[in-house]
Amino acid sequence: MAVATDDQTRLDALLERNERRPELLIQVLQDLQREFGYLSEDGLRYVADGLAVPLNRVYHVATFYKTFSLLPRGKHLVSVCRGTACHVRGAERLVDTVQRELGIQDGETTADQLFTLECVNCLGACALSPVVVIDAVYYEKVTPDRLRGILKEYRGGNGAKGEEVAAEAEAEPEPAPEAPVEPEVAAAPEPDPAPAAAEEPAPQAPAAPSGPGRKKLSRIERKIRRKEKKGKSK
Repeated sequence: MAVATDDQTRLDALLERNERRPELLIQVLQDLQREFGYLSEDGLRYVADGLAVPLNRVYHVATFYKTFSLLPRGKHLVSVCRGTACHVRGAERLVDTVQRELGIQDGETTADQLFTLECVNCLGACALSPVVVIDAVYYEKVTPDRLRGILKEYRGGNGAKGEEVAAEAEAEPEPAPEAPVEPEVAAAPEPDPAPAAAEEPAPQAPAAPSGPGRKKLSRIERKIRRKEKKGKSK
């Protein structure tokens, strides 16, 4: 294997960090890509020998996970999320912006080895959509204009500035929405008191007959009395 002495030293160091344990193959490949920027053929062969793992298994893992790259990557990895939440909020416009600004397509690296574009299905930050991640720094609610400014900062070597901007954006909580003021409800007017029930006049006893009727009754009484008197005299 054509592995330079310096590279061999770095490879041995990452293998020792993982105690040359075959079950830590994925972790070793992650360290390898972090150390060299990608998984080279020579690097994969060295790992296979160092862990005593078949080379075809190493390649199977390296090609199965999208996070691994078998091609050299640029200094800055630009990941644009194409998940559902980001898609509906303009992720495709961000992809177009990166492609026009850097002149590369998904999976490609700029000629100066400065940028690599990677489109991913989800970055797990749907609440911040649309999201762009550059070198593990999350940029939330990105617009095409803002993305052009961020790329310009990295071109000028101001990646740290971009990092600070992202950190501030994540640390600054959004103001809580003001509670809605409920309109005052006028008190309902009290109903008018019900009118008092009209008192019914008390029934009055019928008046004693008067006039001719009274006189006729008196004559009858007198006639009866006369008959009683006659009967007594006999």
